[in-house]
Amino acid sequence: MQFLKTILFFLFVMDISFAQTHELKLKSCEYDKWGKLDLSNISPSGKWVSYMMSYDTAPDTLFVQNTTSSKIYVFPDASNGKFSTDGQWFTALDPIRGLALLNLEENKLKWFPEVVQFDFYLPENVLLTRSKNGNASDLKIYNLKEDIFHEFPNVSEFKISTNGNICAIGSGKVILIVPKRNYQETLIIQDSVGKYKHPSFDKNGDNLAFLQELPKDKIQKNHKLYIYNIPKATIKCLDPNNSKELLGLRIAIPQKITPLFFSQNSDRIYFSRSKPDQSNYKSMLEIWDSESPVEYNQLNDQIDLQHIAKLTEWNLETNEVKFTASEELPSALLSSNRKYMLCYDRDKYEPQFQYTAPIDIYITNLANNKSKLLIAKHNLSGSNLIEAPTSKYIAFQKQNNWYIYDVKRGTYFNITKKITYSLINRNVQGGMPEPFGSPGWSEDGQYLFLYDQYDIWMYDVVKKRTSRITNGRNLKTKFRIAETFLKNSRLTVSVNFSRTVLSNPDGLIIEATSENMSSGLYVWSKGNGLKNIICGNFNIGRVRKAANSSSYIYTIQTSEMPPKLMTINLRNNTSKMLFQSNVHYEKYEWSKCELISYVAADLGNLNGILYYPPNFDSSKKYPMIVYVYETLSSELHQYHNPTLYNNSGFNPTNYALDGYLVLFPDIRYNVGSPGISALNCVLSAVNTVKQRGIVEENHIGLIGHSFGGYEVNYIITQTSTFAAAVSGASVSDMISSYFSIHFDTEHSNMWRYETQQYRMGKNAFEDYDNYIANSPIANAANINTPLLSWTGKKDNNVPWTQSIELHLALRRLQKKNLFLVYKDEQHTIEEPNSQMDLTTRIKNWFDSWLK
Repeated sequence: MQFLKTILFFLFVMDISFAQTHELKLKSCEYDKWGKLDLSNISPSGKWVSYMMSYDTAPDTLFVQNTTSSKIYVFPDASNGKFSTDGQWFTALDPIRGLALLNLEENKLKWFPEVVQFDFYLPENVLLTRSKNGNASDLKIYNLKEDIFHEFPNVSEFKISTNGNICAIGSGKVILIVPKRNYQETLIIQDSVGKYKHPSFDKNGDNLAFLQELPKDKIQKNHKLYIYNIPKATIKCLDPNNSKELLGLRIAIPQKITPLFFSQNSDRIYFSRSKPDQSNYKSMLEIWDSESPVEYNQLNDQIDLQHIAKLTEWNLETNEVKFTASEELPSALLSSNRKYMLCYDRDKYEPQFQYTAPIDIYITNLANNKSKLLIAKHNLSGSNLIEAPTSKYIAFQKQNNWYIYDVKRGTYFNITKKITYSLINRNVQGGMPEPFGSPGWSEDGQYLFLYDQYDIWMYDVVKKRTSRITNGRNLKTKFRIAETFLKNSRLTVSVNFSRTVLSNPDGLIIEATSENMSSGLYVWSKGNGLKNIICGNFNIGRVRKAANSSSYIYTIQTSEMPPKLMTINLRNNTSKMLFQSNVHYEKYEWSKCELISYVAADLGNLNGILYYPPNFDSSKKYPMIVYVYETLSSELHQYHNPTLYNNSGFNPTNYALDGYLVLFPDIRYNVGSPGISALNCVLSAVNTVKQRGIVEENHIGLIGHSFGGYEVNYIITQTSTFAAAVSGASVSDMISSYFSIHFDTEHSNMWRYETQQYRMGKNAFEDYDNYIANSPIANAANINTPLLSWTGKKDNNVPWTQSIELHLALRRLQKKNLFLVYKDEQHTIEEPNSQMDLTTRIKNWFDSWLK
């Protein structure tokens, strides 16, 4: 291992096969041989792939492999591997040596130490890096062809435009660097009083915008806004202290949204304004007012609802400042073509008790500032309000249908009313039904794609016709466009709120999963329809396409075979295995698994996974562990590495290899009965396995984490089926949890019970008796199962006090309970020593009661 750390880069040919398969019994001390295959990517030409192997106790290793030859480059401890857009270069970050720059064509490697930021500009064959230099950092521009550097000291931030102009900020100055003019350097502005930041170019690279901090206010920062016209070498400044429109306001930097962006023709710049909050919101006094529109934590997080940042336009030709977002509609986002915006008041319907309130969405024409209501009481999510790439249309879901709004005509029409199958998922968690969703539009804006439970639908805005492009319903198979082909931009985090299906000359790559958990890849094109590439009893994932060729990579795994990286070329239909992770797996005995079926009263037919020990003998009986968390049968073909480093303390492989049966039952829910539903489903699954005569019925354990931990807590109040149980980071008292804060989201937990995972469907006052009936602590006197419970003391998801309540109840009732509190951990255990400790303690707990 030390050799790998010393020789951080080498070239070798890997033999990934064994001449003979052995059947050795795996010992826990050998678990660290296994690694996780991750972060696979493919170069634009398809000639190279990169992938990562991460390990529990050894350095993670990044590989770059040629898809046709045996050439492999190895970077121990490196991460963040990327191919350049021309496919000639590969970069990776090493914590010690810095940035690796690999010339894939010439087999040359160069290191750039202490790099904290980098970018290519390939038209000029340059690599830009910002490297640490003591307390400062320097910009280095490396000419890839001439092998020479151009250095610029004391640069804290840089930005490169589409035409190669470079803005460098640092040491109280802003400079422009032009590689096309022999790296000519122009000082744009210099001032040591306020820090410059957030450079942004227009689409042509001719205009540059940036901010400068004004002397810090007592509470919030204010900024000047500068625009530098590069061809004319002129600069304009918008100072909120000298602008009549902005007097008393500040130029703000909003969360999660780009601070500055230009219009399409660069005649306007958009930024955010806000009112300075004069109140001392950090005072020692907190005022929790029941008449406040939102809960205190949300109000405090925003400083004040009246002071949130609002979109503003500065016309660079007329110098006019226009308030696009208003006090009445403070939240606003622009269309891709910057000709209209959507605006809304996210708090209009507050107080309410879902996670997000419905909103009225208005559309505003920025040419005349006229607004009209687009959708009333819309429940916004990232996939039910989608702008076409052309900005001509907006698709949205309302009630049971999808609509398209024609921006120019100002009209909308129902595009799914003739579809007989539901596009709405009614199997929800106690709240409003939600759409199965939409992957978005074709890149030319002509086609909108939609999902139902099984299939993909396509709406043609030219022919005004909706058609189904897959046959999943007939095959009981779910078809979905591979995520790698989706360009995502959610409304809540980006200026451009469109979501686009990328164009692909080979067609769309579609992933398919059947009800028996077999999977496949298909290609769909408008002319040729749906064509199968590969399918079988395995799990397919991480599909990636080479940008400039017909080559793809993907992974395949089963419960008995760790993931292997494959490549396929659709032009000549050739496929090849590139890398088999954990190839030593063939030497060891391994468990098998199968999909089982069972029936739960009032909840219908369900599936589960049953894992068998190696060399299973149906004439013998085995102890069994039951792991619970909603629906798990989709993991049928997932390979679980053996490991002692589990963030929830449980790994099915560890138990199966040690002679246990392991059961993963699916759980379906009736709204208002989460605990009772879990009990019904789990016992039905357990009884189904019992009927096979292979279970030691007095040696069955039950384990779950988070919501699964709640299910464990409840189930053992209703049955003595289980000889031992483990519950991690779990709710024990539904009433006290309902009236508590979920500090990760700053919401009260009420929404989680009324409209989300706990599926009560009503508030605690409307259905108090049912809350009690499904609450573990209210039924704790019935517990006879020894319980090991654990929690992280810094858990902001499920407060550790929930576990304390059940521990104290069991202590008072003199029931067997061992309670573990990891002082510095949160909802899951992340520190390796703590992971090993928890995993070992849980295994010892089950062994002592079940063996």
